[in-house]
Amino acid sequence: EAGAFLSRASSLVMSRRNRPQAVPPAAAAAAAPPSARFALRKLNSRPAMDAEAASARWSVLSLAIRQIFRHDASELSFEDLYRSAYNLVLHKFGTLLYEGVCAEIELHLAQAAVQVAEAGRVGDGAALLRSATDAWADHRLTMVMVRDILMYMDRTYVPLQRRRPVYDAGTVAFRVQVWGHPQIGTKLGRVLLDGVAGERAGGMCDRGLMRSACGMLSELGRVDGTDVYRAAFEDGFLAETAEFYRAEMGGAVAAGGTAAYVARATARIAEEHERVGHYLAACTAGPLGEVLDRELVTAHHRALVADP
Repeated sequence: EAGAFLSRASSLVMSRRNRPQAVPPAAAAAAAPPSARFALRKLNSRPAMDAEAASARWSVLSLAIRQIFRHDASELSFEDLYRSAYNLVLHKFGTLLYEGVCAEIELHLAQAAVQVAEAGRVGDGAALLRSATDAWADHRLTMVMVRDILMYMDRTYVPLQRRRPVYDAGTVAFRVQVWGHPQIGTKLGRVLLDGVAGERAGGMCDRGLMRSACGMLSELGRVDGTDVYRAAFEDGFLAETAEFYRAEMGGAVAAGGTAAYVARATARIAEEHERVGHYLAACTAGPLGEVLDRELVTAHHRALVADP
């Protein structure tokens, strides 16, 4: 009996040893040959955009940009417009998009320049100044909306092609089309100088409007370093300031004495500094101070010393 039991036990052990063992899935996958591990799936390539499709997308974008310039953008989908601009750049039609946008901006600003010039023709200098600054404010507002649609172009196409970002291109276009109009830029510079002269003579000027105009001139030269503010206004302002005080204070010491002169000069200097604070560009403070020192102090120091 003992022998039979040992014989059955030995047979059972041997049968268990010879039974196939279950292999975990992970181990089976690792043991499989490389060709059997992955089922490769063919990826669909991005469909190419041909010139006809690109032209169609640009037509939609150009119409939308015109609507933005007309303030008729309430029903536009800016997400769809962004996607259209993105796809144009992605499929190598960035030049079509960039140059098309610049052409739309220039066309719009050429029309705006005609309106500003007409306002100056039928009205006074203040009407011209107000029309120009309103056009500038409108331009900045609409260009922000256009820039938002073209953010992908600004981030990719523009630096690679060494172009100006679209907002900066719009600023230069405004300077050329509006400020550069023969009936606008030169006249506006004169209007600003007349406003200062009238205020010095005791009159009133719209300081808010003057501030907007000076800010516009400062911004127009920001993109490429062209100092529009200095060329259009500041140089003439400093020259007329020197001439004004040379004429007003020429014989003031002899006519009224030192005390009266000092009181008058102090009041005038305070007025000029107030003018800088209210509407002139901050960069004017330094050159203006030099003119005041030269015309109100240095030019009369001998007479002031001689009449204590």
